[in-house]
This record gives sequence, C-alpha cells and structure tokens, in this order.
Amino acid sequence: MDFSQNSAEIVQAAMLASAGIAMGFGAIGAGIGEGLGAASAAQAVARQPAKSSEILTTMLIGQAVAESSSIFALVVAMLLVFVNPFTPTDINMWAIVCGCFASAFAIGIGAIGAGIGMGMCGAKANEAVGRHPSANTDVTFLLLIGSVVAGNPAVFALVVSMVILFGDLYSGAHSLSHNMSVLGAGLCMGFGAIGSAIGCGYPGAEACTAVAKNRRGRGAFMNLMLIGQAVTSSTVIYALVVSLVLIYVK
Repeated sequence: MDFSQNSAEIVQAAMLASAGIAMGFGAIGAGIGEGLGAASAAQAVARQPAKSSEILTTMLIGQAVAESSSIFALVVAMLLVFVNPFTPTDINMWAIVCGCFASAFAIGIGAIGAGIGMGMCGAKANEAVGRHPSANTDVTFLLLIGSVVAGNPAVFALVVSMVILFGDLYSGAHSLSHNMSVLGAGLCMGFGAIGSAIGCGYPGAEACTAVAKNRRGRGAFMNLMLIGQAVTSSTVIYALVVSLVLIYVK
C-alpha cells in the first residue's frame, strides 16, 4: 500500500487515536484519587456527624485538586481532536504520527500518578478533619501545599506533551531513529512521572495527619513534607531531562 498518497488521512487518524489514549490513561489516576477522598470522607462523617459540612468542604477541595491531572489530559486530547498544528507530507508523515502518540503517552500516563498522589493527600486530610475538626484550617493548608507538589510531575508531563505537539520537530524528512526518539521521550516522561507523583503523595498525606494532632508544629511538618517531596521529585526531573535530550539532541 502506498501510504504517501494518504498522509493527511493517516495523520488525522493518529491524532484521533492519540486523543483517546491521552484521555483514557489520563482519567485513571484522578478517578482513583477522587474515590479515595470520597471513601475517607464517609468514614470521617461516621465518626463526626456534626462536622459533616467541614468534612464535605475538605473532600471537595481534595477532589478538585486531584482532578486537575485529568484536566491536563483533557486539554491535550481536545487539542489533538480539534487543533491540527501539522502540515503532513509524504516525507514527514511518520514523524508526525510518532509525535501524536508520544504526546498522548506523556500526558496520559504522566497524569496517573499525580491523580493518585493528590488523592492520597485529600483522603488523609478528610480523615484528619474527622478526628480533629478544630484543625480544619491547618489541615486544608497542608493539603493544598502537599497536593500542588504531588501534581508537579503531571505539569512536567504536560510541558513535554506540548513541546512534542507544537515544537519544530516535523519539518523536512526524518530518520527512523528521530521518530523513535520522540516516541521514547513521551514514554520516558509518562512513566517517569508515575512513581514520583505517588511518592510525593505520601509525605503530603502524613503531614495532614500530623498537623491535626499537633497544630503548633505546622511549620515543622510543612518543612519536612517539602524536603521529602523535593527529594522524591528528583526522579521525575531526571525523566524530564532525558525526554528533552531525546527530543532535541541528535
């Protein structure tokens, strides 16, 4: 079959398939994370029925933050469906196809860990408010800080996904090794973000529990949480660096 006669159609098909991959994978972590928050909120209300409104507020804050990772995937999916930044020809067609899938893998897989990690923070925050309702403000503060850091790997994945989509990577003819390096960059960033995001969720979650027990120690808990999360985030930075090297260094 002479694929060169159908380059535009092939690229369009790749974009649509990539949109499905981005959103399909991207919804996994957020769904799990939000479910963790809802489950812990139910247990907290059972323990403190009179504080159901405070627990509900904490739950919704945690779920809203956890859902942000899937929103990143949604943005990329919509760009792939409705925005066509490519000019396909018979010499760059396969490069564009690889780029579409690479972009989808980066944000789709990369959003999984962030949704779970942020959901872990939300779940522990609900539990903490259920046990110590008076610490609601301090718990919410650490919930937001811890969740933001746990969500950073998804932001890195979004950046790489956008670079692959809109970077000047598809002009002229490209070798098979170039196409595979772009695809590898997307896979590297996507898988590299999972463990780091989940790992950042652990200190964020436990900091919420700790500050509920000892509100005076909020500053110390936050410092420990951020130091632990910073070290844990180093692995996703390695993945980001390697992804950019694969994209730009030939």
